[in-house]
Amino acid sequence: MSEKTMQEKRCAGCGGQMQFNPEAQMLLCAACGEADQKSVAAAEAAINATLNCPNCGAELEHITGSRQSKCDSCDSVFNILSEGEDCELTGEIPENHKFIAPFTVSEQQYQKGMISWLANEKFTPADVFEKMAIIRSEGCYIPHYYCVANYKVNWTASIGYDRIETFVVRTKNGMVTRTRVVTDWFPHSSVASGTVTNLIEATHHMAQSREKSGAANCKDLKRGIRESSFGLVDGGNFVEIDRKQSFDPKFTAGFTVLPCDEPSNKAYDKAVIDAGIRSQITAIAPGDRIRNLQYHGDIIPDIFLVYRPNWVTLYTYGDKVCFSACDGTNDSRHFGTRPVCKDTKKRVRRWFMGFGLAALLAMIMWLLRYFMAGDETIELLAMLSLIPAGAVGLTAIIVRGVSISRGRKALGSQLDRYLGNTSEIFGRRSAKADPTL
Repeated sequence: MSEKTMQEKRCAGCGGQMQFNPEAQMLLCAACGEADQKSVAAAEAAINATLNCPNCGAELEHITGSRQSKCDSCDSVFNILSEGEDCELTGEIPENHKFIAPFTVSEQQYQKGMISWLANEKFTPADVFEKMAIIRSEGCYIPHYYCVANYKVNWTASIGYDRIETFVVRTKNGMVTRTRVVTDWFPHSSVASGTVTNLIEATHHMAQSREKSGAANCKDLKRGIRESSFGLVDGGNFVEIDRKQSFDPKFTAGFTVLPCDEPSNKAYDKAVIDAGIRSQITAIAPGDRIRNLQYHGDIIPDIFLVYRPNWVTLYTYGDKVCFSACDGTNDSRHFGTRPVCKDTKKRVRRWFMGFGLAALLAMIMWLLRYFMAGDETIELLAMLSLIPAGAVGLTAIIVRGVSISRGRKALGSQLDRYLGNTSEIFGRRSAKADPTL
């Protein structure tokens, strides 16, 4: 047998029971009529929802039956799409949609940052600064397509409200009261508006440079190279783009401006935009849960061309070819490939392999102890097997830490020299041809 209690979602004002009102589309207090604040916020968002120009921010009015909208403030014209439609943005990017992020990291700052980056990475060879030679080092502007999708949609979903239900069950010890969380589902509809963005690189240059530089190394040489990064995989890993500086050729003097290889409409990724819209609707939806979310309305995608600055270097260490790059606005963001000391890695790997074997042996002994319970010899061996496993594992950790510390110390002792005169490294030209050409 069981009995249910009322939902334990109480009014903040009087403590009365909160109940969902289908007409008001929000939770109301049964005692005083006070509305749940989260529901009020969602209702206000629906009432105040507007569609704004992605270019200047002015409010737009969509004429029913039209597939385009024009902003009266900046004269920009946009395609208006509904959920499920394909983006039709093609052609050249207008001049007022082109922006640039100028270099704020000088060449010397970049070179010092790269030297420090190599010195602080794990297992970097102690003689890396003596054997490095530069194939190519330059500053370049990488084009990105930045899609700003402004939307205003009507949406429907099932909204769930959690409540705690108590019930009584009969057990061998008598009647026991227990609780569980139950979700009550109600239909809900509202209006949402907002902006979702997406960023892609407009060129294959960086990816191809990285790929071709890696292909220049044979299989044996690749074992002495490691991917390294300070949180970046490539130059396009930026969530938001600064569009404060309009494109001006004066910022490109002395730098390479890479051409666009991709069509601009690729920036309108329907999966990304859809996921963004759904995420924003979920965030403002009332209740505790949401399911069966559907929406339909206007989506205005606008594409901008933004040039991001990067420092790029191809260099050799012995016969190995490595690729390194740095964000031109932050000299701590280095990524790419670098050489590693194979001998040090082998020494550390041998200790960890020994730990793996010792741990495997200990596991086998403890399995035997389980299946042969009561055998004192097996129990003793199982206990003793933990000693070599722990000792070898601890030694492996110590060897790794000491190896990394010694390597960094050796490189650190050279830092002042090379940071004081970066041309000792960057003025050294490699005999290898540029594999990216």
